[in-house]
Amino acid sequence: MNTCKIKSIKKITIKNNRYDITVDDFSCYFANDILIHNTDGQNLMFSWIDDKLKVARNGSHLKNFGKNALDINGISSMFSGRGEIHTAFVEATRDLESAISKLSQKQKDKIFANGKKFMSVEVIYPATTNVIPYGMSMLIFHGTREYDESGNIIGADKSDATLLTNMIKQVNADVQNTFKIKPPNDLKLPKVQNFKSQQGYFLSKLNKLQSEFGLSDSDKVSEYHRAWWEKFINDNAKKLKYVIPYTIVTSLIKRWAYGDKSTKIPELKSQIDNDKFKEWVNNFDKQSYTNQLKINMSPFEKLFLELAAKVLENISTFLAINPDTALSQIKSGLNSAISRINSSNNIKDINLLNTQLERLNALGGENAIIPSEGITFMYNGKLYKLTGAFAPLNMIMGIGRF
Repeated sequence: MNTCKIKSIKKITIKNNRYDITVDDFSCYFANDILIHNTDGQNLMFSWIDDKLKVARNGSHLKNFGKNALDINGISSMFSGRGEIHTAFVEATRDLESAISKLSQKQKDKIFANGKKFMSVEVIYPATTNVIPYGMSMLIFHGTREYDESGNIIGADKSDATLLTNMIKQVNADVQNTFKIKPPNDLKLPKVQNFKSQQGYFLSKLNKLQSEFGLSDSDKVSEYHRAWWEKFINDNAKKLKYVIPYTIVTSLIKRWAYGDKSTKIPELKSQIDNDKFKEWVNNFDKQSYTNQLKINMSPFEKLFLELAAKVLENISTFLAINPDTALSQIKSGLNSAISRINSSNNIKDINLLNTQLERLNALGGENAIIPSEGITFMYNGKLYKLTGAFAPLNMIMGIGRF
């Protein structure tokens, strides 16, 4: 697979919903590169072990080279009572077993190594459509991961997805009773039109965030979060007339900016000699922290989603059988979800809807919607993902459904 060529970004790390990016130059050239189409289905990991297809749904299934992985009866039992989800997973397992049974033992060993390697597969089944309606039942291979005896990943090979698909096609087993077996969908994404002006637009937004706390080009975004939370903590201490020691500020920054909870709240309270601030810390941590974290993350989240929407609007080849019909169905589903949530009188759900609609509108509203979850691409050997409008769409359509 060719890779997306991202120039002048030194490092990007996304962990626990926190972005860690060297703020230098935010430019990405997608012209003539092949990207993987991200799919909106249900995922399974499977292997061929002792002449049977076995499925892994959690870490324990991967240990001891799949010793406790599930056969078709185990999958049926796990998803019993789940309606169409049960049907999708059971029939996917049945079709995969039928297809792979037709391969030679040498081919099976090459892909699966008798349980040392598991293939990731996306189960796309119309009756279990989440957001993107693809128009047919498909099993999309994503590649294998190799595990040690303890279930730890020790290797990965994306090329196995295409290799296994070709093996199955060669024995005419790619069309099964319920599903068609397909490799990852490669997309050719043209270069963004008016790229230079678009680049300036996004860089100006990034520079504005950078200048908010006087950060230099060598600083990472984690430093922005540190400065943001430091100001937030000091402002609240000032309101409560508490001359806060820097050791307390540092401990709270570690907890709220970086998610380091090694210092417990009772211990922090014992170090604070201001009763009002002590009470504020306790109440904020329990009741308001999650919302405040979203406020802190919002500028970067919006920046990345808007960038993704701008890039993804150039896609012209989709996995959906009829992209125009799929797009129409997505918009219809969105409007139905909005009506359903607004008529529910559930204040929490309505507030969440309004938040997600604000995110979607910031990307361009319905004009930003495409019949795709997004794309993944490689940069410096690491996998990254752009989803654009799918992120708020997925949230909206999931409100109150489960």
